[in-house]
Amino acid sequence: MCENEKELLIKAKIGDERSFEMLMQANYQKIYNLAFRLLGNREDAYELTQDTFIRGWRSIKKFRGESSFYTYLYRICLNQGLSFLKKRKKVIPRKEAVVLSGKDPIENYREEILKKEIEDALSRLSPQEKVVFIMRQYEGVKIKEIAQCLNLKEGTVKSTYFHAVEKMRNFLKRWL
Repeated sequence: MCENEKELLIKAKIGDERSFEMLMQANYQKIYNLAFRLLGNREDAYELTQDTFIRGWRSIKKFRGESSFYTYLYRICLNQGLSFLKKRKKVIPRKEAVVLSGKDPIENYREEILKKEIEDALSRLSPQEKVVFIMRQYEGVKIKEIAQCLNLKEGTVKSTYFHAVEKMRNFLKRWL
């Protein structure tokens, strides 16, 4: 945690909204990206991101500073995202079109098809498998940290990740 973040946290804890806004701006894109990977569409990701920051603001006095503020928000986002996924049961694949420029149209098409199939494959994982897979594969979080974040045993995280990878390989076998 950098000095500037520490100062902003101290001020935010005593109710300084501007300091919290600065913390939010510094972490917004990373939290939104996590939410988008978890939920698969912009609207839900936006809602989850907003909910994460609202919860972060409401509970900032409980933040002890043992980790970075991003890690704190990350945990809030994951917990809320998991709850959302459990309620929804199945992630609705995103429908937004992505415009890729400067590439061969055939290559653009192949990339779009692959992205769609990856999203569909992710949506077929259980909520726990999806979160563990995203944390490990996309975010590069270590097994031990995932276990701490999700309150699971390291062996459970390893097993969950292994099963998620196997399922993803199976779902995407035509691309391998």
